[in-house]
Amino acid sequence: MKTKSSRKYTISPIIELDIRIKMKSSISYFILIIFIFSNSFTYAKDNGFPSFETETDRLLAIENSLLKAKRKNKLLILIIEAAWCQDSLTLEKFLIESKVKKIVESDYVILKIDAGWLLNLKKELSIVSYPIYYGTPSLLIVDPVNRMVLNRNSVRRWQSAHRENAILLSQYLKEISSDKDKRILKLKNQEISSDIIEFENEQADILYKAYAKLGQMLEKEKAGNQITNKKRFSNKVHKYRGRLQRDIGELYENGDLSKVPLPIYPPLM
Repeated sequence: MKTKSSRKYTISPIIELDIRIKMKSSISYFILIIFIFSNSFTYAKDNGFPSFETETDRLLAIENSLLKAKRKNKLLILIIEAAWCQDSLTLEKFLIESKVKKIVESDYVILKIDAGWLLNLKKELSIVSYPIYYGTPSLLIVDPVNRMVLNRNSVRRWQSAHRENAILLSQYLKEISSDKDKRILKLKNQEISSDIIEFENEQADILYKAYAKLGQMLEKEKAGNQITNKKRFSNKVHKYRGRLQRDIGELYENGDLSKVPLPIYPPLM
């Protein structure tokens, strides 16, 4: 009875070496990918954009941070940011630079709130009498005793963080912490008309309604969907909030309506 002959196949040393090199390269590449993703996760968790699941969590985080800053006799840095925002990412990079970390650790307590897809944060920000964030990132420097924003007229600067750098941020933070007593005294002595405060809150409600619509557009676009009129509406909101931020700043600087009347805006929605 005949049987099939068994043949022994061999691999040349050169081919075998090539296979081993390719396998090692694949394994190294796989390890590198894991390393990148794990470090990205760590960065997001430790230095990035902390998410608070509910409004209560955000309110509690702000209250606790204010109490901590007050107890330590420091100022509070409250940052409203978004993971999809390039200027927020740029500001994050500044915050981990040694020059910035040094001044923050010395003079400040820091809290970051993720605005998500343009969440309504009126209730949270009203704790520090600043009901509107006009863009991301918004870097608010707060006196925790009187719960006042000390840098209202320069918040706009850091909304365009790509135009700045870590050295300028460290100088900015140092200047405000060194000058905090004068800033606090000025704000305490300033009388703001109730009409201005009412106007600011009315405009906050209008802007947050627009944010709700624009946020949905941004989220859908990020998922790969084509959004009709998104650019036009985004530009309209951008123009309105920019003008509103300047006008509110001017109104607060004057304190009453004797010099600067309340502005009127065209319909946003």
